[in-house]
Amino acid sequence: METRFNTYITLLAAHVGLGFLGILYPPVIKYVMLLAIVYFLMMIIRTANHDNHALLGAAYIAGFEVFSRMTGGAFSYEFAKYVVIGFLSLRHVLQGLPKGLMALFVLFVMFGSRNIDGGHKPFL
Repeated sequence: METRFNTYITLLAAHVGLGFLGILYPPVIKYVMLLAIVYFLMMIIRTANHDNHALLGAAYIAGFEVFSRMTGGAFSYEFAKYVVIGFLSLRHVLQGLPKGLMALFVLFVMFGSRNIDGGHKPFL
């Protein structure tokens, strides 16, 4: 229990330090984001996503995108979205698709699709 608490305190202190570093020198945030992406990719592939590292990585990158936009250190507005899509797609490749996905897809197409001009008429 004590080592888990020490790990928590260490990670908390590292992220507080990262916050100060990002405020003082925003370009370093790009490198930290790349390191986080590489770390989560290695963890996802190494564990075949049995510990749900893909979901953890997607959440971390989404939160990190908010921080990088606030400090001005973001790559682009779309970069983190594509990384999250990549993590979750890799999750589906490693673990397979959920059983009810096809029924959900049909419902989305029937009720949720819109015309090109932004109308609210159903696609089918």
